Amino acid sequence: MDFKKLKVQSGEAALRRMRQHIRFPINKHKSTKLKVLGSRAGSTLLDKGVAKAHSARLEKQFVNRWGELKKNDALERLRFWTVLHAVVPLDEDEIASSIEHMRSCLKLVCEGVKGIEVIGVVEIEIVNIPKMKQLATNDEEARKLNVIGEMLPANKKGSLPTGFTSHALVHFHGVLDLGMDSSEKHDAIAQRAKQFWEKSYQVELKRFHSDKPVSKSLANIAQYLVKGGNESLIYKINFGWDSVQEMERAMMKKGKDKLGADFEGFENELSLSIEEVKVLGSVLDKLMGSTGSKNLRNGYLFKYGQQVKWIG
Repeated sequence: MDFKKLKVQSGEAALRRMRQHIRFPINKHKSTKLKVLGSRAGSTLLDKGVAKAHSARLEKQFVNRWGELKKNDALERLRFWTVLHAVVPLDEDEIASSIEHMRSCLKLVCEGVKGIEVIGVVEIEIVNIPKMKQLATNDEEARKLNVIGEMLPANKKGSLPTGFTSHALVHFHGVLDLGMDSSEKHDAIAQRAKQFWEKSYQVELKRFHSDKPVSKSLANIAQYLVKGGNESLIYKINFGWDSVQEMERAMMKKGKDKLGADFEGFENELSLSIEEVKVLGSVLDKLMGSTGSKNLRNGYLFKYGQQVKWIG
């Protein structure tokens, strides 16, 4: 390698390390943050408008497929399926490789149980271990920290390039229809999944809420599935939705007592860095365009079963 090329590569690495530590200030709108993605700023699920359109389309397919089920039948047949596949370094190639491995594992699990259907999504969440340690204050937050810690790549001991402290949590959420003999199929799915995800917390099969209409549950799940792993472009201390309470707690640690205009320009310590937003946006952009119609950009979906068709 000649000196000039080495110098360029070294400069790019230094720039990435610098962007890794630059975080957005409080009150910075998400659309403004996404501008660091350039031409891709408004084309991925990170964009509010894109996510809304995909959520509506997914809800329509859910309702068409399962909306007519009576509540008792839905409770018996349907599960909200979550798989925490792997925690990998913040590297696009490693994230892509992990996604493909997860897809293969999901397919093998499904192929072993007849008469089931699945519609779900691949999701990537940027996690920052030092930030989680700094901000975790309750049992639920400590649980997530422990789960992520146990999933760090053992062979690399969670190591990252100098100056990098973040990883990507590659995971899956979806609706699983067990059809007839649901109890036996539930157990069969859980047992086959243990071949690939052996830790008890890596696979979760949850029944729908009994206090909600089936259509409402399906609508909520459709919205949840396209929210993105870091829907507000901040680190999530809990599993589930982002919470402004987490941001308020971070401000308290800085001696602040409320959110408001007074914090203009004040760094949001829960914010993803510029480099993390760039990696997340790039990975999601490629994932969306990997399969399906170019107009639909639904490559992030995982589908299995004879009744399951691509969204039209």
